[in-house]
Amino acid sequence: MTSPDVLRLFLGLVLVVGVILAFGWLARRGGLAGRSRGRMRVIESLGLGPRHRMVLVQIDDTWLVVGIAAGQMNVLHTLPAGAPLPDLPAVPASAFAGKLGEAWRRRHG
Repeated sequence: MTSPDVLRLFLGLVLVVGVILAFGWLARRGGLAGRSRGRMRVIESLGLGPRHRMVLVQIDDTWLVVGIAAGQMNVLHTLPAGAPLPDLPAVPASAFAGKLGEAWRRRHG
């Protein structure tokens, strides 16, 4: 193979990879990838830690609050879709830390 042949082969490879990446970007940007058209959708998601998450999922006319941890999912609460969520009183961080420490000591110590 001569150097012009190698150059032509390399440019062809770059062109093919570029076209594949461009189509992937267009599909994601245009909504062809990752969109669910079914009866289930995620309303809200909250990260609680590196491997823990709480998700509000709507299925038909029901909201499910789901706790997700490493290897498991648990339904924490169920309510009708669009139901007003109660206002929760603000809890100082020190009160939470105290309750967390107390629960930890009861469970592990």
